[in-house]
Amino acid sequence: MRSPVTLVRNLSLIFKDVQERSVQLWNSDRPRHALDWLASQLKEAHSRVRAARLARRGVFWAILLGSIPLVIVFALFMSGNADNAWPPLATFATALGATIVAIATLMRHFAQTDADRQRRIVETFSKAVEQLGSDKLEVRVGAIFALERLSKESPDDYWTVMEVLTASVRERMRYTTIMARLSERAYFLWLSAGRPEGRSEEFWGEAVRLERLEETPTDVAAVLTVIKRRSSENRQREVDRGWRFDLSGTYLRKANLTEFVLKAADLNGAHLEAAQLIEAHLEGANLSDAHLELANLREAHLEAAQLIEAHLEGASLGSAHLGGANLAAAHLEGATLNDAHLLAASLEDAHLEDAHLEGASLVLAVLKGAKLSGAHLEGADLSIPHLDPSEAECFEEYSGRKAKALWLTDDQLLEAFGDGETKFPEGIARPKHWPPQEQGG
Repeated sequence: MRSPVTLVRNLSLIFKDVQERSVQLWNSDRPRHALDWLASQLKEAHSRVRAARLARRGVFWAILLGSIPLVIVFALFMSGNADNAWPPLATFATALGATIVAIATLMRHFAQTDADRQRRIVETFSKAVEQLGSDKLEVRVGAIFALERLSKESPDDYWTVMEVLTASVRERMRYTTIMARLSERAYFLWLSAGRPEGRSEEFWGEAVRLERLEETPTDVAAVLTVIKRRSSENRQREVDRGWRFDLSGTYLRKANLTEFVLKAADLNGAHLEAAQLIEAHLEGANLSDAHLELANLREAHLEAAQLIEAHLEGASLGSAHLGGANLAAAHLEGATLNDAHLLAASLEDAHLEDAHLEGASLVLAVLKGAKLSGAHLEGADLSIPHLDPSEAECFEEYSGRKAKALWLTDDQLLEAFGDGETKFPEGIARPKHWPPQEQGG
């Protein structure tokens, strides 16, 4: 028989061995792996529950709410009060079951309603697009306004509708197609009249009248109306998502685009002769090679717009905002630019013969090679301001223009008109035939 001392010693050794093994196990990677495994299982379970909740919301909440009575029964059973709690629990379970059924019915109804709505939207869109090609004017106009209503009802389809409408305008009013049609009609009129000489303009005018191009066609005007009255929220979405209207190469002579918002729109090569663009917002728009002869652009916003080689002969640009616009080689003969804002605009090689720039601000504008014969610069400001460092940052890309005074030369002003209020940059001689500069000017 073992002595008590030996037994105590053996127990002590066993305890010490267990302690050492526990320390080794704790210091090993096994507990960490076990904890990682448990965390990954919990994370996976959470992902599955979330996926189930998002995929089948009605089923998920039904199971969750339906488990409440079972939890209550189990708790009461464990506490020994199950007999007294059964009646109210049965009432609660009945009410809960009825609520779950009602919720499931409503969700199914809403799902069916949404499916019917989507199907109706698709059918309306398809039918309206088909009607846009109808030979009947009233059918085309009805389709245009049906598409407008659809764009309001379904925000996700808004830009698709706008693209379809602008595409219909481009197809219907393509300049090259219209010119070909007019030429053909004028030719047949000439043949019918016995091929007379010297009456080509008469037949051309008659062709224009027969094609009803003296004013904007009714269906095209309807599209322009839809574009004009789109909501401010949708306009902001266009800016945020980089959407831009494409009306390039279209024939919109005499169109009424007063107060239109067409920021960053593509109007390259568009024909807008005698169009009304009063207070229109065309910031950043592409109007290169566009025809805007005799157009009314009073107080229009054309900041940073591209107007390279645009035709603006005789156009009215009084008080227009053209800051940073590119008017290189633009045709502005006889145009009115009184009080226009041309801060840092590029007018390199622009044609400003007989243009009116009285009171215009041409601060930091580029006038290299600009044709100023007969231009009126009374009260215009062509000076170079002394900018402080904070302001200079705003004109960083134009800072190099100071060196050569906007690249303006004395010869450019010899045939221009100015007065004592006209302001010049340093280094430019005032023409001798101009009135002397006012004191402090």
